[in-house]
Amino acid sequence: MTYGIIRILISVCFLVTIFFFIKRFLKSPKKRKIAIILLFFVGIAFCAITFLFPIENFVWTFSSPEAVFKYAGTGEIADVIDGKHSCMIIYSNGRNSYSTMIAHKDANGYKLSSALDYRVTSSINEKGVSAITYRLSQTTDNYVTVLWFSNESNSTIKDNKSSTFFSISSDISNGESPNTIFSYAFVENLNDEYALSLNNSEFFKLN
Repeated sequence: MTYGIIRILISVCFLVTIFFFIKRFLKSPKKRKIAIILLFFVGIAFCAITFLFPIENFVWTFSSPEAVFKYAGTGEIADVIDGKHSCMIIYSNGRNSYSTMIAHKDANGYKLSSALDYRVTSSINEKGVSAITYRLSQTTDNYVTVLWFSNESNSTIKDNKSSTFFSISSDISNGESPNTIFSYAFVENLNDEYALSLNNSEFFKLN
């Protein structure tokens, strides 16, 4: 939440400052009008840039993933899994819906990341299974998230990299339909084919 508020304040201060100079130094009403229109678009671009590039990383280091989320996220943390150079924060905004946030880590603590810091390397969306793998830029850290459904009392998920999976199960139908399961893992050596096995029977190959 603080992350967004700070960016809005920075953008407002930027726009007010530029507007002041326009009023102060441009005497022609026509030039002022053109400058204000340009200022509007420049302000939108400036605000977008501040969201894409976390300038806080130049001056701040966070002590924990929880501190990163408190600053940049909204909702409640459900879990945190560690990679070698990062961690993935799993959080919920309610209604049994889960999202993820990736934070960099170094010897001194944790840093903010942006959408430009990681990319989707493979995905599937078939037979009620939605899976995505992510790779953090300039590292070998990979993560996978899987949203799937199961009627099994002891549902299992595995991959061909022997990763350790964690799962959050939500029974929102009181047993009348399959449980919704959100699974996630840190994946090492994700440089070739990647496949998932659900309940030791269904196999899914990610492209």
